[in-house]
Amino acid sequence: MSSLQQLETVILLLMAVLALTTIARKLVIPYPILLVIGGLALVFIPGLPVIHLDPDLVFLVFLPPILSAAAYVTSWRDFRANLRPITLHAVGLVLVTEVWTAHELVRPFLGTGVLGGYTTFSTYSVDVQQLVTAGSAGTALLYLAGTLAAALVAVSAGLGLARAAARRPVVAAR
Repeated sequence: MSSLQQLETVILLLMAVLALTTIARKLVIPYPILLVIGGLALVFIPGLPVIHLDPDLVFLVFLPPILSAAAYVTSWRDFRANLRPITLHAVGLVLVTEVWTAHELVRPFLGTGVLGGYTTFSTYSVDVQQLVTAGSAGTALLYLAGTLAAALVAVSAGLGLARAAARRPVVAAR
């Protein structure tokens, strides 16, 4: 992709982001939700070319506005409360990506699965504890079981969708 085509792509993507965030504000929904839906919609438009952007361009054009916007609304109280999981993510991902060379699937498994589960579990356990403290042990138990069931359904659905998208049958391990 030439530099001019890349610039054109970036301008079109920024216009789409601007339009979607404006629509999200009018609909009073979080803009990341609409951006994800918009990105998914782009995938299903036939004839669109595959977009390859230079990673440096993404870091220079797209990332600074996102970080800047998030910095204005960051709760420093929440940041301090989540400093341990944030540090674990940072150190863990650097170790996995820069120090330890392993199978290509180890990185997403550890980065998303284990470290993501760590932060999710910490909020999950606090929610259950607060429910029990408030005298809603039944609701806490329902929350525990419901979350586990929903997670298993989500994993199964994700596997099914990924396999359907790949249009490959599952190969049994030998």
